[in-house]
Order: sequence, then C-alpha cells, then structure tokens
Amino acid sequence: TVKAALASDGPKEGIQVHGWVRTRRDSKEFSFLEINDGTCLGSLQAVADAGIPGYEDVARMLTGASVVVEGDLVESPGKGQAWEMHARKVQLLGEAPESYPLQKKRHGPEFLREIAHLRPRTNLFGAVFRTRSRLAHGVHRFFADRDFVLVHTPILTASDCEGAGEMFRVTTQKVGGGSDVPAEDFFGKASYLTVSGQLEGETFASALSNIYTFGPTFRAENSNTTRHAAEFWMIEPEMAFCDLGGDMDLAEEFVKELVKVVLDGPSDDFGLFSKFVDKGLDARLRTIAERPFERVGYTEAVDSLEKSGGADATSTMLRAAMVAAEAERAIESGDTETADRKLREHEDALLLAERLAPADPMPHVLRARHLYNAFKRSGEEVKLDDALQALARADQVLEG
Repeated sequence: TVKAALASDGPKEGIQVHGWVRTRRDSKEFSFLEINDGTCLGSLQAVADAGIPGYEDVARMLTGASVVVEGDLVESPGKGQAWEMHARKVQLLGEAPESYPLQKKRHGPEFLREIAHLRPRTNLFGAVFRTRSRLAHGVHRFFADRDFVLVHTPILTASDCEGAGEMFRVTTQKVGGGSDVPAEDFFGKASYLTVSGQLEGETFASALSNIYTFGPTFRAENSNTTRHAAEFWMIEPEMAFCDLGGDMDLAEEFVKELVKVVLDGPSDDFGLFSKFVDKGLDARLRTIAERPFERVGYTEAVDSLEKSGGADATSTMLRAAMVAAEAERAIESGDTETADRKLREHEDALLLAERLAPADPMPHVLRARHLYNAFKRSGEEVKLDDALQALARADQVLEG
C-alpha cells in the first residue's frame, strides 16, 4: 500500500502499488505520477521512464485514473518526501475523463454534495472516514478491556423504545394501495426502524452484567437542522450493578480514551483537521484528555448558567426540565399542591424560553408537549388547542 511504502524503513525492490492518479507531470524522457490509494493522506510519487512497459498509456493516465505501478522504492531527492518509486512497469486499469471533477485544488462542501460518489477520494473525507474507523475500533477495544459483551440489537422492531420522537415505519404492504392494516403486515403488527437498542440492552445486562450496543439507529423527525440526523450509530452501555458515580466514571474514561485515539492517530489526518477545519481542535482535545471532568448537580449547573450571563433559552429550558421532574415526583407521591405549583412554574419557564428564542423550534415543541400532557390530565380542550398552536409555531420556524 501507499501507506506502507511511505512508512518504509529502507529501500525495497520489486514492489507493486495500486491506486488512483492525483496528478501527472511529463517531460521528454519520463513522467511523474502521484499515486494515492486511500490508506493514508499522503501520496507516493512514481517516476516512469519513457520506454518501460505500459508507458504508451501514460498520456491516458489522467487525474482520477486507476493504475498499478511495479518498481523499486528508493530514497527521494525531492523535498518533503522520504521515498519515491522508480517504475519498471505501469498499467492503466481504468480511465478517467478530462472532465473528472476532482482536480488538485480545494473543493467546497456544496460542490462536493453534487458529486457524493467521489467525495471519499478527497483529502478531507478520506481523513474523516479513516478517523471514524479508528474510533470504531477504539470503542470495541475500550469495552472489551472492561469485559463488556457486545450485543447486536434488532434494527426492525415493534417497540418505540424511547417514546420521544417519530419512527420510520417498515411495511411490506403495497404503497398507495389503500391497505394499511398492521395485523395483515409481515410481523402481524406495525413495525419500525429502531430508535435505540436500550430495551434489549437492559434485558441482556440483567443476564450478562455489562453489555454495550453499537449500531445504527433512526429518527424520523422532519427537521433539516444540524441538531437532527435521520440515521446515526449509537453506543449504549448497560450495567446491571452500577450507580450514578460508576456511570459517570465510565463515561469520562470512554470520552478520554477515544480522544486519545484521535490524538495518537496518524499526524497527517489530524493535522488536516487542526489546520484547515478547526485551528483550536488540538488544544481543545488535549484539555479533554488531560484534565478531570467537573461534576455538578443539575440544579447547580442551571444556576451557574443563569448567573454567568443572565437567562437565555437554553438555561431556561434546562430549568423547565428540572421543574418538570420535580412535578412528576410530586404527582407520584400524591402531593397535588406541589405538583400544581411546579407545573405552573414549568409552563412559565417554557413561555419565557419561547420569548427568548422565537426562531428556535425546541421551546415551542416542549411547550406543546407540556400542554398536551396537561390536556390528558385535565381533559380541558383549551389545553389541546394551545398545544396545537405551539406545534404550528414550531412548524413555521422550521419552514422559515
């Protein structure tokens, strides 16, 4: 591979490298081919003398063409590279047209979205997915070192595990055929793409003590924002014999170890991120890896947020969530007076969050949920009407 060649500890004879041409430069008697195979950020320069087998096809080895080069790995006299290949034979495997869109220059994300099938060949996307691969290995290594058992939970399920959002429906019934009878569907009931492996994870933890899931999950919220992803991979550890302190210890160790996976990985990939994507990335990640996490109670955290710069929508929504939890405990204990007071505080906080961030759909959605729950408790139609109005405001924000 190109990665192995660039990391070689000495010259090698008779090696073979496959890859795609990044650039080609010609002179009268030889050509320079810059070859990249995706195994690392760097490319290997191959010097092909005129007259070697396959040289007659060099003119067709344009940027993007796939080639195989056979030859010797030797020290490079050029700056910035330790090794290069002196080709004995070149072979064109697949041509690329002159209109091949990935030329040797920086391309913006909007342009790359139009050629999604070629994005993995860019430096940025190659570095991202090599890093993601290392992080995935790091996840499994972290849990294996602590005797956790990996559990593959179902992707198709009839359970709305978290009950907090929309699910993608899965059906074998003919779309548009007018038939939507779950009892006649494949599983004899409505089924969906999973939103979480937690339900099955808790079952297995009750038998195997410590387990984790790591697989695809799906959310069908129709929200085109950076806060929502329709499909993502989620890591969910479950521990049968653990308290909150142990849970926080595991979370801190996990984050620190994965950050170190990135910091200790190939310097070229990480260097690309810290140079071109986020210049403060290195310092921020080292802070996470080297310093202990502060632990504060929920109430103290909300108080600190509010004292640091006055109330904003985020701290107000956190305060509303805290008050809602207090109301739920009061309801469970039968303390109706406290419950009513806390529920009023909850609604007041959500109204304030709506005023503080009218362009954010989240306060409207949370208030709609609160009002709907109030309707279910009291049966007052006005609560349902208010809930629908709050949802309508959230839709307007998303559409705007």
